[in-house]
Amino acid sequence: MEKGKGVMGSGRRWAVDFSDSSTAPSCRDIADPPGFNRASVDQDDSTVTRQKKDAEANWKAQKAWEVAQAPFKNLLMMGFMMWMAGSTVHLFSIGITFSALWQPISALQGVGKVFEPYKDNKVDLLGPKLLFIALNLGGLALGVWKLNTLGLLPTHASDWVSSLPPAQEVEYSGGVSWFSTPTELSMDLTPQQLSQFNGSDPSKPIYVAINGRIYDVTAGKSFYGPGGAYAMFAGKDASRALAKMSKNEEDVCSDLSGLSEKEMGVLNDWVKKFEAKYPIVGRVVS
Repeated sequence: MEKGKGVMGSGRRWAVDFSDSSTAPSCRDIADPPGFNRASVDQDDSTVTRQKKDAEANWKAQKAWEVAQAPFKNLLMMGFMMWMAGSTVHLFSIGITFSALWQPISALQGVGKVFEPYKDNKVDLLGPKLLFIALNLGGLALGVWKLNTLGLLPTHASDWVSSLPPAQEVEYSGGVSWFSTPTELSMDLTPQQLSQFNGSDPSKPIYVAINGRIYDVTAGKSFYGPGGAYAMFAGKDASRALAKMSKNEEDVCSDLSGLSEKEMGVLNDWVKKFEAKYPIVGRVVS
């Protein structure tokens, strides 16, 4: 037993060396196997890495151009929906118009975020960004144009008439409501005769009457002509409809009975707008 202990106590200790000795002189003296070259392996690895980076850059550039062209499809769709909405002011046309304005504005505010995923030293994003901005500006211009066709843009002096001082009114007795000057009474038309000037005949002017006064609204043919937002007023006395801000057929008449003080104030505002924008050509008689 004592002898065994002595053997175990004097036993050898083993260790494993994991250090890389490939650069040791003894290793460099050993030739590479046929067909193997350590330098070519390193070159192949770098070539593969470079090809992957190039492929990724090409993919990012392609995706960036796709994103830049996306507003064009939206522009076509929005134009079609505006055409379907028509030129009449109603909930659908107003909603489509403001949607056409909001989408390009929000897109222009986030140009940097849109192209953030495609940033790369090898990808030039200037071209896609310029195209993206140009298409969204086109969409914004389309929305502004639609607002103008609906008559919702204050592009005429009559839209600011409330900020102007009231004109001096000169009254005279003539059997009808007062007029600014006697020269404005150029002709008398019955309601039946007035209905002939509703825009259906291109050779005739378009007339609209308010409070018995007839206005030549031919200059606003896009609004009062066939298909316009206020075509139902053409050739008629639209006093009650304008006071009530209504387009119902039964309200397009000269009857002002039962109107509230607020509605009469609205009618007076319409009278001021018409006087500032359209000439008075006559009066409606029974």
